[in-house]
Amino acid sequence: MYQKELVMHGVFAPMTWYPSDAFSPAFNLQGIAILTPHAISNTKSSCYAGDPESIPTFKSHDATSYNHMLLVADITKDGQTYTIGTTHFTWTPNGEADDMQRKNLMALMRILDRILEFVLCGDFSKQARILVVILRLDSG
Repeated sequence: MYQKELVMHGVFAPMTWYPSDAFSPAFNLQGIAILTPHAISNTKSSCYAGDPESIPTFKSHDATSYNHMLLVADITKDGQTYTIGTTHFTWTPNGEADDMQRKNLMALMRILDRILEFVLCGDFSKQARILVVILRLDSG
């Protein structure tokens, strides 16, 4: 829907079924997306925490009620291709790092280790002190 309205290419990775509002029994599928006006290719979504075979229903203040996804795509602009990744990292109460964040960070890093060059963007749960934006450049 947004791709057509915004005249962009895009890819989406679902994370959770989210209640539409307090007065409706309907649920909306929520997740992460990459939208760009440029050519997009080699898209891949990876689940680093949760169950990739099912989409859970969101529960407030419960980081296990959504799948933690990494979405990666190659975006080409002016003949140059860039690998862009996005995620919505694990939320914790009071912004304190916990064992779940540490475990999920290690799982996320194992996936990122397989990508040579990339820019990682996303929602790193502003209160989380365990993770900063990662930019990896080719050292060779």
